[in-house]
Amino acid sequence: VIVYTYAGVVKMNEDWLRGQPLINWIRGNIAKKNGWLPNYTGFPIFMSYSGLVYDFLVGTIISYRPTRALGFWMTMFFHCSNKLIFNIGVFPYFMMASTSFFFDGDWARWLWFRIKTRTRRWIRALFRKFPEPPTRYNPIVKNKRLNQVPIRKLKVHEKLIVAFVVVFLLHQLIF
Repeated sequence: VIVYTYAGVVKMNEDWLRGQPLINWIRGNIAKKNGWLPNYTGFPIFMSYSGLVYDFLVGTIISYRPTRALGFWMTMFFHCSNKLIFNIGVFPYFMMASTSFFFDGDWARWLWFRIKTRTRRWIRALFRKFPEPPTRYNPIVKNKRLNQVPIRKLKVHEKLIVAFVVVFLLHQLIF
């Protein structure tokens, strides 16, 4: 949320509101190879204002649970278009991955469960022979939320991964 809010505040200047950075970028980098849209006069100004509005709104939208899916898809579209149009390196991938911080703690298990059950249904519909085996994780079962599951101790390889990440982050902060 801080990154997006700061990006919105930084864009509140005269040059950005006139679309000047994007006009220069588009004329210099992508207008020659990407067709008619970047050559359209209103395109850089539209991109400037839509980026400004996106940066100010997406932090609130993605933080509020009922609108989180909308914020997620807005973020995916915004950063994919930035990667395709401006080719600004790894930053769009990093920001798309960081949206997972806003999801519930068991979102990865829920997603894996959904993919697994839908794949099984698809395979079963194709072959119509094998019954679906019972699953170990069912997010629909009530009172089995992540905060009610007892905490287990980390295994040795998990401790090594945590230690590596901590050392890496400390190295990034110090140097």
